[in-house]
Amino acid sequence: MSSSYTPNLRLTLPNQGELSGAWGNTVNTGITALIENALAGLVAVSVTSAAQALTYANGSTDQARYAILQLSTTTTAAFAIYAPPAPKTYVIQNTSAYAATIYCSTTLGNTTAAGTGAIIPAGATMQVWSDGTNMSLTGATLPPGTSEFASGTRLTFVQASAPTGWTQDTSDTATNRMFVTTNTGGTGNTTGGSSSPILNNVVPAHTHNITTGTESASHTHNDSGHVHGVQPWGGNSGGGGTIQNINNSSLSGATQNTNTGYAALGTETATHVHSGTTDNGSSQTNWTPRYVYMLICQKN
Repeated sequence: MSSSYTPNLRLTLPNQGELSGAWGNTVNTGITALIENALAGLVAVSVTSAAQALTYANGSTDQARYAILQLSTTTTAAFAIYAPPAPKTYVIQNTSAYAATIYCSTTLGNTTAAGTGAIIPAGATMQVWSDGTNMSLTGATLPPGTSEFASGTRLTFVQASAPTGWTQDTSDTATNRMFVTTNTGGTGNTTGGSSSPILNNVVPAHTHNITTGTESASHTHNDSGHVHGVQPWGGNSGGGGTIQNINNSSLSGATQNTNTGYAALGTETATHVHSGTTDNGSSQTNWTPRYVYMLICQKN
């Protein structure tokens, strides 16, 4: 009967009496060397597709058995690797500029995820463990300036260029945008408006109304009353006499006459309306608040 293999590390299990006198190569290469790889071995894994399974083999060397996986990629994008669906711990060094995700596959060698995966950011070294279905993080050593973000995450950075593992998003060609929060799902990353928020030199259309009322000042001027007295020339108040006329002729037999009356001096009409105009009150003053330029970057 031929040898069998352990389920998790695929080590050789010789049957009783199978290797009598000839066990050296099988034990050395199918057990001892493979244990060495599983406990302390490092293997370089070059990922050439967006989803790639680690190699596996019974009783001989493979990628999935190694303790340390050193990842690189030619995909120029985020990628995923798939380990066998068995309990295992890995230390994973992602030397690429893109995020890597490790999953357990549903069966040996396929690229269908059995459960949740663990993300290893670009440039990061992390330890993960598997229960045969899900991959979870157990510890991490991140390079300066990096943290665990899913590939495609977009953040703003106050610096001159995108940090390592991130790419500046230049899809929005407009500069000087405001950030507006939303409570409506699915509306993130939408844009609107046309004016710059750092210069307010536009005054909305508006009207100034002035109401002064109508001033009515129609009035009449009247004399308060007076008396004209005529005194006979050379006579007394009760008798007749001669009055010198304006043409120096004499008027005989004239008597004193007293006239009392009121003089109407005319009516003045002054109904009128005040009107006026307004201006901006002063010269134009622009509102220019302080600001800082930020980059929108996307996680690789």
